[in-house]
Amino acid sequence: AGYQGYSIGTNLMELAIDWATDFSSLDQLVLTVFSKNEPAIHVYYKVGFHDTDVYFQDGREVVRMALDVPKKD
Repeated sequence: AGYQGYSIGTNLMELAIDWATDFSSLDQLVLTVFSKNEPAIHVYYKVGFHDTDVYFQDGREVVRMALDVPKKD
Protein backbone atom coordinates (compact mmCIF):
# COMPACT_ATOMS: atom_id res chain seq x y z
CA ALA A 1 0.00 0.00 0.00
CA GLY A 2 2.84 2.39 0.78
CA TYR A 3 4.33 1.98 -2.69
CA GLN A 4 1.13 1.82 -4.74
CA GLY A 5 0.80 4.46 -7.42
CA TYR A 6 4.49 4.57 -8.37
CA SER A 7 4.16 2.14 -11.32
CA ILE A 8 6.71 -0.22 -9.76
CA GLY A 9 4.67 -3.33 -10.61
CA THR A 10 4.06 -2.17 -14.17
CA ASN A 11 7.74 -1.35 -14.68
CA LEU A 12 8.83 -4.74 -13.33
CA MET A 13 6.38 -6.56 -15.59
CA GLU A 14 7.55 -4.57 -18.61
CA LEU A 15 11.16 -5.48 -17.77
CA ALA A 16 10.20 -9.16 -17.58
CA ILE A 17 8.47 -8.93 -20.97
CA ASP A 18 11.48 -7.13 -22.46
CA TRP A 19 13.79 -9.84 -21.12
CA ALA A 20 11.57 -12.58 -22.53
CA THR A 21 11.48 -10.81 -25.90
CA ASP A 22 15.18 -9.94 -26.16
CA PHE A 23 17.01 -12.73 -24.36
CA SER A 24 14.85 -15.83 -23.99
CA SER A 25 13.47 -18.50 -26.26
CA LEU A 26 10.12 -18.43 -24.46
CA ASP A 27 6.95 -18.28 -26.52
CA GLN A 28 4.68 -17.36 -23.63
CA LEU A 29 4.75 -15.98 -20.11
CA VAL A 30 2.26 -17.54 -17.68
CA LEU A 31 1.33 -16.50 -14.15
CA THR A 32 -1.26 -17.20 -11.50
CA VAL A 33 -2.83 -14.66 -9.19
CA PHE A 34 -5.54 -14.79 -6.56
CA SER A 35 -8.74 -13.41 -8.07
CA LYS A 36 -9.19 -10.93 -5.22
CA ASN A 37 -5.81 -9.31 -5.95
CA GLU A 38 -7.38 -6.63 -8.15
CA PRO A 39 -4.37 -4.25 -8.21
CA ALA A 40 -2.10 -7.01 -9.56
CA ILE A 41 -4.69 -8.17 -12.09
CA HIS A 42 -5.04 -4.57 -13.29
CA VAL A 43 -1.27 -4.41 -13.92
CA TYR A 44 -1.26 -7.74 -15.75
CA TYR A 45 -4.10 -6.63 -18.05
CA LYS A 46 -2.37 -3.31 -18.64
CA VAL A 47 0.82 -4.98 -19.92
CA GLY A 48 -1.10 -7.41 -22.16
CA PHE A 49 -1.87 -10.57 -20.19
CA HIS A 50 -5.23 -12.30 -20.68
CA ASP A 51 -7.15 -14.86 -18.61
CA THR A 52 -6.74 -18.47 -19.61
CA ASP A 53 -8.32 -20.30 -16.66
CA VAL A 54 -9.98 -19.83 -13.29
CA TYR A 55 -9.81 -22.53 -10.63
CA PHE A 56 -9.75 -23.07 -6.89
CA GLN A 57 -6.57 -23.85 -4.97
CA ASP A 58 -6.67 -24.39 -1.21
CA GLY A 59 -10.15 -22.87 -1.12
CA ARG A 60 -9.15 -19.67 -2.92
CA GLU A 61 -10.06 -18.66 -6.44
CA VAL A 62 -7.01 -18.37 -8.70
CA VAL A 63 -6.76 -16.83 -12.16
CA ARG A 64 -4.23 -18.19 -14.64
CA MET A 65 -3.06 -15.54 -17.11
CA ALA A 66 -0.80 -15.66 -20.16
CA LEU A 67 0.99 -13.34 -22.54
CA ASP A 68 2.44 -14.41 -25.87
CA VAL A 69 6.03 -13.16 -25.97
CA PRO A 70 6.43 -10.61 -28.75
CA LYS A 71 8.77 -11.80 -31.47
CA LYS A 72 11.85 -9.64 -31.94
CA ASP A 73 12.29 -8.34 -35.48
